[in-house]
Formats: sequence, structure tokens, C-alpha cells
Amino acid sequence: MTAQGYAITSGFQANGKTANGYPIYSGSMTKDGIHYAATIVQADSLTHAMTEFSESISNVKKMGYTGDNTSSTQWVGTRSYQGTTLGASVTLSDSYAVITVFGSQ
Repeated sequence: MTAQGYAITSGFQANGKTANGYPIYSGSMTKDGIHYAATIVQADSLTHAMTEFSESISNVKKMGYTGDNTSSTQWVGTRSYQGTTLGASVTLSDSYAVITVFGSQ
């Protein structure tokens, strides 16, 4: 991420497990004055990663975000909070990692 101009403000640390037992890593970064909180779930197969991908999207929607899949491996949504629009994305990587990112100014 640093190659794309992001500054890591909090390194990724293990922070619990998913309902299916996969570790969750949480961290944060900034770029251009925007703060991003991120989680990474590393699955061990495409089948398990797809399950985690679907569950992550469901969890983000439960937080009030609305959006759509921009591809078969990414969902992007927004929500309004105290007059500010917040963004979220859930991405399934080629290495079976599910990455959820929340951005705010």
C-alpha cells in the first residue's frame, strides 16, 4: 500500500476470528487526508474466501452501507453519518484474502 502513496498509521494486528475460524487482521492507513480503517481475512481456499466475501458484505450492509458489486470480486458502498458520506469496500484478492476498507475524512 505504501507504493500507492498510503501511509500505514497502525500496523495490521490479529484481532479475533471470523465465524468460520479465520483470523482477522486490523490496521489503518492514510492518504491525502483521508483515514482508512481496514481488515484482512485470509482464507485457505477460493470456496472459503467466497463465503467470507459474502459474509463481509452482509456485515457492512448491517452497518447501514448501501452499494453494489462493481465486479465479481469487489463490492463498494456508502452511508451518511452526521452530514458526511462514508465509503466502504470489500475486495476478494487472488490470494484468497478478503479485504474490507472504511474511509473517512
